[in-house]
Amino acid sequence: MSAIAAIWRLDGAPLQRTTLDRMIERLAPRAADAVGSWLDGPVGLGHRMLHATPESCRETFPLAGDTRGTVVTADVRLDNRTELMSALGLARRPAVEVGDGELLLRAWERWGEECPARLRGDFAFALWDARRRVIFCARDPAGVKPLYYHLGPRVFAVASGTGALLAVPDVPRRLDELRIAAWLVRGVDDRAVTSWEGLLRLPGGHGLAVTARGGAPRAYWQLDPARGLRLTSDLEYAERFRDLFTDAVRCRMRSASPVAAALSGGLDSSSVVCVARAIQEAAGTGPLRTYTARFPTIPGCDEGAEVALIEARGGLAPRHLRGDTLDPLGDLEKRAGLEDETFHAPGYYMHRALYDTARSDGVRVFLEGTGGDLVVSHGTGYLHDLARQGRWLALGREARQLSQSFQRPTWRTLRAVTGAVAPPLLRRTWRRLRRRGLLGPPMIRADFARRIGLEERLRAAELSGPGYAAEAARYQHWRTLASARLAGILDTLAASA
Repeated sequence: MSAIAAIWRLDGAPLQRTTLDRMIERLAPRAADAVGSWLDGPVGLGHRMLHATPESCRETFPLAGDTRGTVVTADVRLDNRTELMSALGLARRPAVEVGDGELLLRAWERWGEECPARLRGDFAFALWDARRRVIFCARDPAGVKPLYYHLGPRVFAVASGTGALLAVPDVPRRLDELRIAAWLVRGVDDRAVTSWEGLLRLPGGHGLAVTARGGAPRAYWQLDPARGLRLTSDLEYAERFRDLFTDAVRCRMRSASPVAAALSGGLDSSSVVCVARAIQEAAGTGPLRTYTARFPTIPGCDEGAEVALIEARGGLAPRHLRGDTLDPLGDLEKRAGLEDETFHAPGYYMHRALYDTARSDGVRVFLEGTGGDLVVSHGTGYLHDLARQGRWLALGREARQLSQSFQRPTWRTLRAVTGAVAPPLLRRTWRRLRRRGLLGPPMIRADFARRIGLEERLRAAELSGPGYAAEAARYQHWRTLASARLAGILDTLAASA
């Protein structure tokens, strides 16, 4: 992935090049193939390139438009390139000559702020339009590419990491108390909040247009838990999922270097590897490189037997690392410099070891699975549905089977679904009593809760979500996939990789 930075002195003062250079320098660990900057009066854009796709090897960022005074810096991989080239009048040009940056510029000139909804892929970009006097930023729907910003009275700054924003003199350097509360209290879930006051994450699926008068994020895409695909059989659902999943893996294999993948015994990475292997075999390329963390001295953690089943099929070039010899805190200082944030995923030290090894092997595109179990679910949401529907025999049968799988008493499984049949008022009252310490010691002090308006924020969160109007299983999926925790994990993985 590449890294980007942009800054605009809203007070009209000339931007000091040293400020832009400091932002770019703070992004150095993220990409090192090329460095570029553009500065004009109060506005500056910066870029650090990682050549990943064939088209990126020909691109130079920041990229200026032909005549309209537009300049873009982007961390981008577009997957609907053929569709975009046709719509933008570029179909006659060789595809390899048209970079994703040029497609972004043309899409902005054609569709303006509606352009992100036309893009398919992973992207984060900042674009300066001198004619309209606006900086426009956008992030892909899933939030795979990180993007943070600060909007103050005198300066607007946006970058791939909060560390680059902290390099700007006008940006505050104070911890955000709401973020502290979010670690302690369930329900404080704000995807925009970071560890730093005044530094915000642009949520996935959002665009941000900033003028001299300011601006605010606007969603161009949101996950809808009430929307569903209706097919006639389980087989049709399976085939439809396989088609979409295969296409998603194929898009991410467009690479200027060998493609590799993480491989564990789990659901998500093994699914990715099997599909990627089939794609390479059909194309006559390969074998697919895989990287696995092994724990031979800790049998309960080792997934070697499951990994061996996948490797036995062939078509892979496996490499195993000793995960049981890694120090989880060994790279703590390096992590702080990379992420500039609280550690949303402290257990991902193994991933960083896999990334380091793959990088030393010349890999630029590394596939892995994240959140596969969140999508498929562990079945507890279905239990909530059965309880709300009054299907008690089916509930007992499913709870008993789940309890056997998780090796825990059935009553504990059933206790977890009592909230599904409790009236909404009772659920809200129970949560408030717990927060106030009437059902046990509170997680945070009352004066701290009052200072940040905790009760008001939690009440607003209860009213803003889809709640139990959607099926419980769908609601659990929506709540997890749209959560601040998952957004933080994706950003952590992006920074580490």
